Amino acid sequence: MFSTKTYPSGLRLLTIPVKEVPSVSVLVLVRTGSRYEEEKTNGLAHFTEHMLFQGNKKWPSKLALSTAIDEVGAEFNGMTGKEYTGYFVKAESTHLELALSILSEMLTHSNFANEQIEREKPVIVEEIHYRQDMPQVAVGDMIMEQVFMGHPLGLSTAGEKEAVTKFTRKDFLDFHANQYVSQKTIVVVAGKFGENNIKSQVEAYFKDLKIGSKTAPISWIKQKNNLTRIAFKEKSTDQTHFCLGITAYPRQSPQRYAQALLNTVLGSGISSRLFQKIREEKSLAYYVDSDIDTFFDTGLFTVSAGVNNVKFENALEAVFEELEKIKKPDDLKQKELRKAKDYLRGKLVLRLEESLDQAMFFGSQWLLESQLRTVGQIIKEVEKVTIEEIQQAAKEIFKREGFYLSVVGKSIDRGKVEKILE
Repeated sequence: MFSTKTYPSGLRLLTIPVKEVPSVSVLVLVRTGSRYEEEKTNGLAHFTEHMLFQGNKKWPSKLALSTAIDEVGAEFNGMTGKEYTGYFVKAESTHLELALSILSEMLTHSNFANEQIEREKPVIVEEIHYRQDMPQVAVGDMIMEQVFMGHPLGLSTAGEKEAVTKFTRKDFLDFHANQYVSQKTIVVVAGKFGENNIKSQVEAYFKDLKIGSKTAPISWIKQKNNLTRIAFKEKSTDQTHFCLGITAYPRQSPQRYAQALLNTVLGSGISSRLFQKIREEKSLAYYVDSDIDTFFDTGLFTVSAGVNNVKFENALEAVFEELEKIKKPDDLKQKELRKAKDYLRGKLVLRLEESLDQAMFFGSQWLLESQLRTVGQIIKEVEKVTIEEIQQAAKEIFKREGFYLSVVGKSIDRGKVEKILE
């Protein structure tokens, strides 16, 4: 299935052989992200990810790096989250060493040249504009800021224009030196590759990765006297987009599987309760769903929707009706629970069809949880969850006084909205 190796430097290797595919995916995950920033450095983790694609010692420019990838028809990209940053190359299996070479050079010998930094700043600013101009994206960023006000979890991953335009080469070098160290890094190789040589190959290619220390993210402490519970951004739109958010269970909570099933019943798929009530029955929205973000010490449960401007309050009330309803005795039946469990099982299996998907699935577990769970083990835990556990999770999470609301639209009646929240 998979095997692991920890080198003396602290660098970890996870290998996942998939012999029936002709490709190989190499994924490098670093335990750093926007959660490791302060307000003055907000956006630095994301900007650093961009800079690693701008050129290095072996491939001095972004064009040279891109050409090396295009010449073999490979794919590569990166991503920055709250608690991790990742880079991957997916290629034909005969190009494994090229993938290892490219990723190791990016992590250890990137230029961070002043002219490259200045050229990339407008690109980052446009990405920030893009997120702000997309209402369904903006409300998600706003709810994070509302719920986690005053903490790095509430900071935008992309950063703020005022901060990112002032970053200097020294800022990048300091962040890279502190965060991109072997103890915080995992290399995942999934797909078709030579299992006998892979350990020595990874060790050789990543030998220049700095040995540092495991800098820990700031633990979240619930803020008191937070911002107003309603964040509103005026925008001329034909829909009102909103996001309800409230703290939930952390990543390794014993209630994680009950929480996942609660989310499935309420807002995953077109047969979910929120979709059926808000869109199909009441015709109040085009899209409506719920979601969960989990971190090592807390979580976030959200409900998002885009609704007709004049029906916003009606849609918000209908959402709360569904959140309250599922707490009631005998509301959730075995048939619906069975459907939710089968839904999770199916989605989990489909997630692992590609080598890169497997690399991300198992790699993120090992990076963030220091353990590896197979699909079978996860399904086994999901099957154990009872109706009572799901309803208990609903009672503990869905407390009206704990909800925050973000809205993007033409206007809102703040008085009416506050009454609904109360």
